[in-house]
Amino acid sequence: MHDEIGASPELNDFIKQYGTVFQQKQFLSAVGEKLEYIVCSTTEKKIVGILPLVVVSKMGLIAYHRPPYCHIYGPVVDESAGFDVGDAITQLLLNVNKFSLIEFMLPLSGKEILPYKQVGASVLTSQTYIVQKDSNYNINSVHSSKKRYLKKLLTELDNGTLTLKEGSDCNETILWLQNKVAERNKFRPYTKILSKIMESHDDTNSYSLLISDLHGNPLAGAFCPFDQTFAYHLVNASNRHANILFDKANILTTYLAVRKAIQKNLSFDFEGSNIPGVANFYKMMGGKPNLLYRIQIPKTLLGRAYFAIRHF
Repeated sequence: MHDEIGASPELNDFIKQYGTVFQQKQFLSAVGEKLEYIVCSTTEKKIVGILPLVVVSKMGLIAYHRPPYCHIYGPVVDESAGFDVGDAITQLLLNVNKFSLIEFMLPLSGKEILPYKQVGASVLTSQTYIVQKDSNYNINSVHSSKKRYLKKLLTELDNGTLTLKEGSDCNETILWLQNKVAERNKFRPYTKILSKIMESHDDTNSYSLLISDLHGNPLAGAFCPFDQTFAYHLVNASNRHANILFDKANILTTYLAVRKAIQKNLSFDFEGSNIPGVANFYKMMGGKPNLLYRIQIPKTLLGRAYFAIRHF
């Protein structure tokens, strides 16, 4: 096991090549404490798998919970290295004994689930929505109920009634918008963590979009970190507006966020939701459903009790 200070560039390069932006050092250092690595390597010292972990407190229990805003969390494996992937995952999991539980979220479709089951994991399905980079995404990809607003919003953007700002300078305002959404929908926005995430990313691994009216009032914003394969809709925030059209400005930021991903030759992950209204919005914006797997591994009786309470 390697702690954050001793983490070599080799570990970080491996995760960058085979993992997602959520499993990389700059993201995990922002969302949890005590970044640690468990490494599986061959007798020739070739790395074949890494499990990056951070310590998080939930419901008063300190453990390897899936951190806030961490869409993908779990082992990173080189599946092209010519070895048994299941064996590598098993070796990584057998070395996780520090806390009472561990929880992953992974896109395991067509991949190994058995190693997780063998260590006593519950494997639950979740869902995300994805626009593939080769999907020819355009305004006609959007459901008619959203497209009629989108057309008008694009017209307002073209004629200057709405303004688009891009770049990290938007992030402070996007944080403010996210807090507004949290107030309306009564959820915890984890503002400090989100601020750390934004500060740890730049134009090489994220993009930000902000729509405002003529008076400079912010209407909607999006923050999207990305890796070599996907851009992720980490934040989609908006403020209420008396103008019915402007009140739906998040349709515009979402559409522009997907278009920007495709311009970068990336697929776009809406990050999913099991909340019907949110999931339906992603679907109407052109996302196609894909399965994710929530993997819950209790290491002690306390861990089993925690997951039982969560399921209840």
